[in-house]
Amino acid sequence: MISLESRERDIWTILRHYGSSLQRLKAMEELSELLLALARIGLNEERESERYANLMEEMADVEVMMAQMRMHYDIDTEEVSRIANEKIDRTLKRMMEDRL
Repeated sequence: MISLESRERDIWTILRHYGSSLQRLKAMEELSELLLALARIGLNEERESERYANLMEEMADVEVMMAQMRMHYDIDTEEVSRIANEKIDRTLKRMMEDRL
């Protein structure tokens, strides 16, 4: 399977074709569609359900749009990963503190 990182040239082509202003709006649209998909899916949704398939589709759309936004805004992916890891660590710490 081809990763988004290896499709960087293709993602740049899409961003340049449609323009950053339009793709920024598209990113917001896709994020709102993901929110709706999350709102519609049940906690114990069957993996074969239409709602589960829709959730995966919306997640993929958001990942593609976030890749475009990282390129447009020259966001350092490693820095985003570092921040995400800090947030995970902070949450785990809070969970440990809740146990005390």
